Amino acid sequence: MNMIPTIVMKELTEITRDRKTLFFMLALPTFVMPLLFYGVFTIAKKMAVKERDRILRVAVIGEGDLNQIRGLYADENRFELLDDVNQNAVKTMIRNEELDAAVVVPANYLKQMADGFQVEIPIQFTGASQIDMVFDRVSEPLYLLSEELSKQRLSDLGVTFSLKQQAVLQPLVAKKDSLASSRERYGEQLGAFLPYIFIIFTFVGAIYPASDLGAGEKERITLETLLLSPVNRVQLVLGKYLVVALAGVVSAVLSIISTSASMVYFVKTMEGGKVQELAGFLGSIDTMDFVQIGLLILPLAAIFAAVLLAISIYAKSYKESQTYLMPVQYIVLVPVILSTLPGMKLSYQTALIPLLNVSLASKEIIKGTIDPLQYVLIFVSTLVIAVLGIIFCTKWFQREDVLFRN
Repeated sequence: MNMIPTIVMKELTEITRDRKTLFFMLALPTFVMPLLFYGVFTIAKKMAVKERDRILRVAVIGEGDLNQIRGLYADENRFELLDDVNQNAVKTMIRNEELDAAVVVPANYLKQMADGFQVEIPIQFTGASQIDMVFDRVSEPLYLLSEELSKQRLSDLGVTFSLKQQAVLQPLVAKKDSLASSRERYGEQLGAFLPYIFIIFTFVGAIYPASDLGAGEKERITLETLLLSPVNRVQLVLGKYLVVALAGVVSAVLSIISTSASMVYFVKTMEGGKVQELAGFLGSIDTMDFVQIGLLILPLAAIFAAVLLAISIYAKSYKESQTYLMPVQYIVLVPVILSTLPGMKLSYQTALIPLLNVSLASKEIIKGTIDPLQYVLIFVSTLVIAVLGIIFCTKWFQREDVLFRN
């Protein structure tokens, strides 16, 4: 009599009673990504707006007539122009955040411009922050002045029509004509993110059920009872195995749904010229794409289940199993991180590397450029490893020195 369904139901009942398992299998993948998106997006937006709107403290220093340059920063809604700033103390003031930027005007700059030379005006600022807009905001008035002076010089040379002026300044212009679609461009940028999420959650979602159904059984002294029952050991390990794999699949699917929903929601709340293009990219990912990714998750979860359950049943206690299982997570991260590196592409060689192949294939699916033959190769190779993992796990489960190490 096949007892596998009975064992599966029994083990599912066991793990659903454990709050920690439910949290990592259901709550974490469902809520962590929306909260993460909301937190990062909200904080980044507020910081960017604050940096853009704050009044910058600027000093114009140098020798000679500084009135023209000082006049560029007369807008009190954007700049606070500091007077009588000691040139020797400027760098210290900037580092102490008493001053945001200093415009250093060279000596005789007016004469140099009158003679037709190009003048470099250094802008001193810290520039350590990633969202630092100081240089862009302080240099903007100088760029506008430079454009006016360029037009004036061209007018003095007899070139008055604006298009002709532009042609004199830029006789040749390289026009970008990319053959890649918007889905390919955004898929290359965002496609590595989704595999990173669902692979990690597939693993994390399976860790705690594996620990509970292996080492946890030993700790509760219920494993002996199961072994004394008329249930075949192969059926016993397959029942536990299916539950662990199912936990990983559920966690992965929930993470994909929550991540996708979060991305769609925040794109709708964004502003800017590329919002429609980004929305079009998200809309181009259809149900079939998610089905293809889901099919890759199944053998991947099977591999994780075999490895985690084998390690768990080897451990003497739940705590020891966690000690063994946590380092495995870093091993899983390595190929996933490698898939995000520039130049790392899916090929028939990388299609045979576990985890890396699934991550790269998922990115190609999101881009809409997956090669069907490579996809089949990845699915089959991952499935073969999963089957070998099941065989190893069943053999491992039948060894007395593994089951009764203590």
